[in-house]
Amino acid sequence: MRIVMERKIDISEIDKWPGSWAGTDEDLEYGRRIMELMKPFIRGLLNSSYSSKTTKQHIDHLWLFGGHIIKHINYHKENRKQDPRFLLTRFIDSFDGPNISDLSEYEQKSFDRTCIFPVPDPNCHLFYLGLAVSTASIFSLAFFVVIFVFHNYIASYEERLLDERFGEEYRKYKRRTGKWVPRIGKGS
Repeated sequence: MRIVMERKIDISEIDKWPGSWAGTDEDLEYGRRIMELMKPFIRGLLNSSYSSKTTKQHIDHLWLFGGHIIKHINYHKENRKQDPRFLLTRFIDSFDGPNISDLSEYEQKSFDRTCIFPVPDPNCHLFYLGLAVSTASIFSLAFFVVIFVFHNYIASYEERLLDERFGEEYRKYKRRTGKWVPRIGKGS
């Protein structure tokens, strides 16, 4: 029998987040749009089996993350026109979150755990290729091919979704980056 402890988190505070991030009325509106995207994740955290301490820590990190995005659009005005989903996904990846200069190394690593997007590690392809070469095994090579084809299918599907959602903005991004290998020297 699982016992669910009552959470000691005041979720009414999250509706005040956009105001705490805002420097201008534009920031407030953009912050509200970010909050709408974060709310399902916050509800998931509150309904999870994480301890109250872990849940609170993740929620605090989300507040910090939202503030970082508002700070970013104030430093890079051209990004204010972008859909908040694009910026949220831009700062989330499979390794870490954005670098917050005021955090200690320990705090940054903790923050990164909240921002990690659970996608397959792209280095697994190198691992399976290395396994195939080092063992000279047909089975290992076949496994590498299957893994690569599967991940390529997933990546192509995700690219179509991003293209539908973000249109020309995503196509410009895609021209500057590579699907599997970064395009060095293509601009930032």
